[in-house]
Amino acid sequence: MNQLGLDIEKGIPTVTIVTNEFIDGAISNAQGLGVPELPVVVVPHPFGGQSEEALRTKADNAFPDILDVAADWAPTVTDLPVEVPAYPAERIEFEGSVEDVNEMFFERGWSSGLPIIPPTPERVEAMLQGTSRAPDEILWREVPPRKGILTIELVAVHAAMAGCKPEYMPVIIAALEGLKDPRLNWRALTTTTHPNGILVMVNGPIVDELGIATGTGAAGPGYHPNVSIGYALSLITDIVGGSISPNGDKSTLGWAGNTVSTVIGEAEAESPWEPYHVEKGFNKNDSVVTVFSGGPPVNWQDHSQHTIRQIMATAARAIAYDGQNSACLSELPPDSSFNGSCEVILVLNWEFAQIAAAEEGWSKDDLREYLWENALAHCGDPLDPVLQHNFPSPENIQIFVSGGAGKHSQYWQSFCVGQEKTVISVKIGD
Repeated sequence: MNQLGLDIEKGIPTVTIVTNEFIDGAISNAQGLGVPELPVVVVPHPFGGQSEEALRTKADNAFPDILDVAADWAPTVTDLPVEVPAYPAERIEFEGSVEDVNEMFFERGWSSGLPIIPPTPERVEAMLQGTSRAPDEILWREVPPRKGILTIELVAVHAAMAGCKPEYMPVIIAALEGLKDPRLNWRALTTTTHPNGILVMVNGPIVDELGIATGTGAAGPGYHPNVSIGYALSLITDIVGGSISPNGDKSTLGWAGNTVSTVIGEAEAESPWEPYHVEKGFNKNDSVVTVFSGGPPVNWQDHSQHTIRQIMATAARAIAYDGQNSACLSELPPDSSFNGSCEVILVLNWEFAQIAAAEEGWSKDDLREYLWENALAHCGDPLDPVLQHNFPSPENIQIFVSGGAGKHSQYWQSFCVGQEKTVISVKIGD
């Protein structure tokens, strides 16, 4: 899509071929990229899983339309729309119950389906006290896919809607700084058929200061900062960015992680290794968020084995499952849209981490090397598969210690299509 816009600007005839199931998403993305009139040819869905004969028939049937569009399409000359001021946010007067407010917000596309707290001017002003950033500052000028303009004031609005406390604002802002990093390619992450969810991992003193959960059930309900920050992030990307199904977000099925992002802290005190943010070059006293989008996570457990080699053998089988979005990366050609910086996440519970380090002297690199050697997926023809990796190198496995007692851990697969990086770390400011 990005290349589409550039080619049209250069006067190069460009035709986008889209199946009928994805035409709304194609038009929405094109508008977001500044191509309001998309030169497009629609073909019957699907492409994937079709025989060569069926694909040739579709191509033959579509070819006359492709020639016509390439030869005859021209944009209509129109005046550019006047940009709507981003600040201050619109104030409305409304009389009714909280239930009425929620119904009105949902009908207008200002909420995602979960209840919200009405963002009154008083609540928004209180939320702004949690940051020194000016309310009229534009944090993210073009939030994909609809190019919404996100000011600090709008961050406060959605944080208030999600029930956050003012002191959560720096974490939310830092996470958004990570999401907007062009290397992460949020547009691709939020408009694809893969059900990407946001994972935010927090390190440093702010974890204890805010009470961000790092132990039992940290990725689930029951912890106000984790859940409300996650809800705020999803509201912002869904409402300001417009990535709501069925047109913005094209997830085939979706999952709960599309509605409330996952926010967890690292269990630094229980981890036998240096904290994740220190490993990445930050100071121990820095507070840092690390942003990743992928999943859904695969939970794996092993309560039977007692050596780290046996336990990691279980992990390798879980990580190597067929059908994940980053499957079989090592067999793809160099010009594939899947790239060599595709990191995956291993959220390891402290029991496994302590068995590895304290009892057997394994470092994180030892874990990575073992998984690289043993986490091999079945690729190619399912009836005659070859073994390949689901990530480009051992260094692409990011290991983060979190969770409570009980020998369960999580593996988060990547999306990694058109991304320069899949993991972004940002120091938290005020």
